[in-house]
Amino acid sequence: MDAIKANGAGTISMSILRNGDRLQIDAQVIDHGVFDPRPMIGVGPAYAWSNPRLARPMNQVEMPQAGDQQPEMIETPVAHLGLLGGSVVASVDGSPVDSWDGIWRGIHAAASRGDASVMIELQSPTPGHERRQVILPLDSPWQQRVSNLGWEPALSFMYFDPLYTVRKAEGNPFRAVTMGLNETTKLVVLTYLTIDRLFRGTVGVEQLHGPLGIVHLGSKVADRGFTYLLFFLGLISVNLAVINFLPLPIVDGGLFLYLVYEKFKGRPPSVGFQNGAALVGLLLIATAFVVTFYNDILRIVG
Repeated sequence: MDAIKANGAGTISMSILRNGDRLQIDAQVIDHGVFDPRPMIGVGPAYAWSNPRLARPMNQVEMPQAGDQQPEMIETPVAHLGLLGGSVVASVDGSPVDSWDGIWRGIHAAASRGDASVMIELQSPTPGHERRQVILPLDSPWQQRVSNLGWEPALSFMYFDPLYTVRKAEGNPFRAVTMGLNETTKLVVLTYLTIDRLFRGTVGVEQLHGPLGIVHLGSKVADRGFTYLLFFLGLISVNLAVINFLPLPIVDGGLFLYLVYEKFKGRPPSVGFQNGAALVGLLLIATAFVVTFYNDILRIVG
């Protein structure tokens, strides 16, 4: 990421592994964003469980200590084996492996049997791909740690990365309109639920955004692309429509209540009542403006 940022837009020479072979390619770097463009190549890292290739061996790990004592740095069993980054694990105790699952099963089986060591055959990342065998010691503490070790995280990495769903109309305008109506309905319901949760106290007032916060968020959304900006503008429009139709004075929802009252009573509310209600409505709007403006300042400064 640092190299891409330093390179900037254009092409960047990269060395990649494809099917076990190292290749030289020229990747295209583009500036992504409007207000704060950032160079990107459009790819991201992922777990390579099917590739039993070592990265940089871990020679030390932290061992937690009792109480408030600082963790102790201890050497791992591979600290003195001279492992090279980029080596491929070919077999464990004579059993060929082709994935990290196989590596885990082989070492876990040796630890479960109580073996004092396990033999690992490595293919070096050198031009000749020479193979060498190393003995991985498994003394008592490490046997227990290996027995408790899983070969993949307890939580999938998808829980830590954003999940994007791309919906397409496939060029069908009627499907596009239907999708737009469905999304608008969801946003309207979500806005009403948010207002309800504000009164219930499950959503804090500090979560509200005012004009300054909307502009600040809009500048960040615009950096994602024009489509994201259009969706954000649609979200703001839906929120304004919901607020405008709330039964509050001086907005359309309040005027609608006046019309309903006039329908049943045969006359509109008194001028004094309408003036008083308008003052109350202005006070509510001014209060909301001050609170949201204060929240926006705190977010931007913080």
